[in-house]
Amino acid sequence: MRILALMILGLLVVGCGKQEQADANESTPTTNTNKADGTTEKPVKELTPEQKQKALRDSAVGTYEGKDVGDTIVFLDNGVLEAYEDGEKEEEGKWKIINKEIYLEIDDEHGFLKINKDGSLTAIARIRDGERKDISKENQYTFKKIK
Repeated sequence: MRILALMILGLLVVGCGKQEQADANESTPTTNTNKADGTTEKPVKELTPEQKQKALRDSAVGTYEGKDVGDTIVFLDNGVLEAYEDGEKEEEGKWKIINKEIYLEIDDEHGFLKINKDGSLTAIARIRDGERKDISKENQYTFKKIK
Protein backbone atom coordinates (compact mmCIF):
# COMPACT_ATOMS: atom_id res chain seq x y z
CA MET A 1 0.00 0.00 0.00
CA ARG A 2 2.88 2.35 0.89
CA ILE A 3 4.58 1.67 -2.44
CA LEU A 4 1.37 2.52 -4.35
CA ALA A 5 1.04 5.81 -2.45
CA LEU A 6 4.69 6.69 -3.22
CA MET A 7 4.18 5.89 -6.92
CA ILE A 8 1.11 8.15 -7.11
CA LEU A 9 2.96 10.93 -5.26
CA GLY A 10 5.91 10.53 -7.65
CA LEU A 11 3.66 10.83 -10.69
CA LEU A 12 2.06 13.97 -9.28
CA VAL A 13 5.44 15.60 -8.64
CA VAL A 14 6.76 14.78 -12.11
CA GLY A 15 3.55 15.98 -13.72
CA CYS A 16 3.72 19.34 -11.91
CA GLY A 17 7.22 20.25 -13.13
CA LYS A 18 7.99 23.30 -15.29
CA GLN A 19 7.45 22.72 -18.98
CA GLU A 20 10.16 23.58 -21.47
CA GLN A 21 9.69 26.55 -23.71
CA ALA A 22 8.62 25.40 -27.16
CA ASP A 23 10.96 26.13 -30.03
CA ALA A 24 9.64 28.97 -32.18
CA ASN A 25 9.88 26.74 -35.27
CA GLU A 26 7.80 23.96 -33.74
CA SER A 27 4.11 23.84 -34.46
CA THR A 28 1.72 24.45 -31.62
CA PRO A 29 -0.53 21.52 -30.82
CA THR A 30 -4.17 22.10 -31.61
CA THR A 31 -7.22 20.94 -29.75
CA ASN A 32 -9.25 18.09 -31.09
CA THR A 33 -12.03 19.33 -33.28
CA ASN A 34 -15.11 17.69 -34.64
CA LYS A 35 -15.96 20.16 -37.38
CA ALA A 36 -14.18 21.24 -40.53
CA ASP A 37 -14.13 24.89 -39.43
CA GLY A 38 -12.06 24.03 -36.33
CA THR A 39 -14.81 24.45 -33.75
CA THR A 40 -15.67 21.68 -31.36
CA GLU A 41 -19.12 20.29 -30.88
CA LYS A 42 -20.60 20.15 -27.43
CA PRO A 43 -21.64 16.65 -26.47
CA VAL A 44 -25.38 16.14 -26.75
CA LYS A 45 -26.89 15.21 -23.42
CA GLU A 46 -29.55 12.55 -23.66
CA LEU A 47 -32.74 13.41 -21.80
CA THR A 48 -34.54 10.87 -19.69
CA PRO A 49 -38.11 9.99 -20.70
CA GLU A 50 -39.34 12.05 -17.74
CA GLN A 51 -37.30 15.07 -18.88
CA LYS A 52 -38.61 14.70 -22.43
CA GLN A 53 -42.18 14.51 -21.11
CA LYS A 54 -41.66 17.64 -18.98
CA ALA A 55 -40.06 19.55 -21.88
CA LEU A 56 -42.96 18.62 -24.17
CA ARG A 57 -45.49 19.62 -21.50
CA ASP A 58 -43.70 22.93 -20.85
CA SER A 59 -43.67 23.70 -24.59
CA ALA A 60 -47.46 23.23 -24.75
CA VAL A 61 -48.23 25.72 -21.97
CA GLY A 62 -49.52 28.96 -23.47
CA THR A 63 -52.30 30.68 -25.37
CA TYR A 64 -53.50 29.49 -28.77
CA GLU A 65 -55.87 31.03 -31.28
CA GLY A 66 -57.92 29.07 -33.80
CA LYS A 67 -56.98 29.75 -37.41
CA ASP A 68 -60.34 28.77 -38.83
CA VAL A 69 -62.60 28.77 -35.80
CA GLY A 70 -61.72 32.05 -34.06
CA ASP A 71 -61.61 30.44 -30.62
CA THR A 72 -58.86 30.88 -28.05
CA ILE A 73 -57.60 28.15 -25.75
CA VAL A 74 -55.21 28.59 -22.85
CA PHE A 75 -53.14 25.71 -21.45
CA LEU A 76 -52.10 26.51 -17.89
CA ASP A 77 -49.08 24.83 -16.31
CA ASN A 78 -51.28 23.26 -13.61
CA GLY A 79 -53.09 21.07 -16.19
CA VAL A 80 -56.13 23.33 -16.50
CA LEU A 81 -57.49 24.29 -19.91
CA GLU A 82 -59.59 27.41 -20.48
CA ALA A 83 -61.59 27.87 -23.69
CA TYR A 84 -62.71 31.32 -24.83
CA GLU A 85 -65.03 32.41 -27.61
CA ASP A 86 -65.01 36.06 -28.68
CA GLY A 87 -63.09 36.92 -25.47
CA GLU A 88 -65.67 35.30 -23.17
CA LYS A 89 -64.68 32.26 -21.11
CA GLU A 90 -66.90 29.43 -22.32
CA GLU A 91 -65.45 26.27 -20.81
CA GLU A 92 -62.82 24.90 -18.49
CA GLY A 93 -61.28 21.45 -18.52
CA LYS A 94 -58.13 19.44 -17.99
CA TRP A 95 -55.22 18.55 -20.24
CA LYS A 96 -52.15 16.33 -20.16
CA ILE A 97 -49.59 14.84 -22.51
CA ILE A 98 -50.14 11.22 -23.59
CA ASN A 99 -47.86 9.63 -26.20
CA LYS A 100 -46.62 13.01 -27.47
CA GLU A 101 -50.19 14.28 -27.95
CA ILE A 102 -52.29 16.60 -25.83
CA TYR A 103 -55.26 14.83 -24.30
CA LEU A 104 -58.19 17.13 -23.50
CA GLU A 105 -61.08 16.55 -21.14
CA ILE A 106 -63.84 19.16 -21.10
CA ASP A 107 -67.03 18.03 -19.37
CA ASP A 108 -67.95 14.80 -21.18
CA GLU A 109 -65.91 15.66 -24.29
CA HIS A 110 -62.48 14.08 -24.77
CA GLY A 111 -60.06 14.67 -27.59
CA PHE A 112 -56.47 14.75 -28.81
CA LEU A 113 -54.37 17.54 -30.28
CA LYS A 114 -51.21 16.96 -32.28
CA ILE A 115 -48.23 19.19 -31.46
CA ASN A 116 -46.90 20.45 -34.80
CA LYS A 117 -43.25 21.29 -35.53
CA ASP A 118 -44.07 25.01 -35.65
CA GLY A 119 -45.63 24.86 -32.15
CA SER A 120 -49.22 25.01 -33.34
CA LEU A 121 -51.80 22.42 -32.29
CA THR A 122 -54.17 20.48 -34.53
CA ALA A 123 -57.28 18.61 -33.36
CA ILE A 124 -56.82 15.08 -34.68
CA ALA A 125 -59.11 12.76 -32.71
CA ARG A 126 -62.05 12.47 -30.32
CA ILE A 127 -63.19 9.82 -27.91
CA ARG A 128 -66.67 8.52 -28.83
CA ASP A 129 -68.34 5.62 -27.03
CA GLY A 130 -65.04 4.84 -25.31
CA GLU A 131 -63.10 4.57 -28.58
CA ARG A 132 -60.69 6.93 -30.27
CA LYS A 133 -62.06 8.21 -33.57
CA ASP A 134 -59.71 10.13 -35.86
CA ILE A 135 -60.94 13.41 -37.31
CA SER A 136 -60.75 13.53 -41.11
CA LYS A 137 -58.14 15.90 -42.56
CA GLU A 138 -60.80 18.27 -43.92
CA ASN A 139 -62.45 18.56 -40.49
CA GLN A 140 -59.29 19.08 -38.46
CA TYR A 141 -58.68 22.57 -37.11
CA THR A 142 -55.45 24.18 -36.01
CA PHE A 143 -54.60 26.56 -33.19
CA LYS A 144 -51.58 28.84 -33.54
CA LYS A 145 -49.58 29.70 -30.42
CA ILE A 146 -49.80 33.44 -29.73
CA LYS A 147 -48.25 33.62 -26.23
